[in-house]
Amino acid sequence: MRRLELGAIRICKSCGRGRAELLTDDGDTVVVRLGPNRARVLADLDGTPTDDVPWLGDVVARRAADIGLHVADVVIDDGPKGLRGFVTWVNEGEDVTVAACEPEEALETALRMGVPIFATDEALRPDPDAERPGHTLH
Repeated sequence: MRRLELGAIRICKSCGRGRAELLTDDGDTVVVRLGPNRARVLADLDGTPTDDVPWLGDVVARRAADIGLHVADVVIDDGPKGLRGFVTWVNEGEDVTVAACEPEEALETALRMGVPIFATDEALRPDPDAERPGHTLH
């Protein structure tokens, strides 16, 4: 597994969909596609609430912390039907729970919780749209 850092979140001006570009220290990338709402939220994410109603990820994280669960890390993997995410939760007794989710949910969890993001070797692959003439963000 390799550690990732957020390179950029790009949003299509026409439809609002976006992509998060995650980079390794030697330039390999993982691109996570984002729906319009999540693209906007992640692009504006700076730790301050922007809505009067909390997002599900915040509520789940707070409730989990109330019972002693904390996010340890997030992994992006290449599953049988495309990218998927894994969020690792650890309790105070060091019991580990891993939950699968959409890659954009994993990314949002990592950014909100300030935990490391990793990718499996299988997830590190060139973006198939990058070389296509006239490609869009999505």
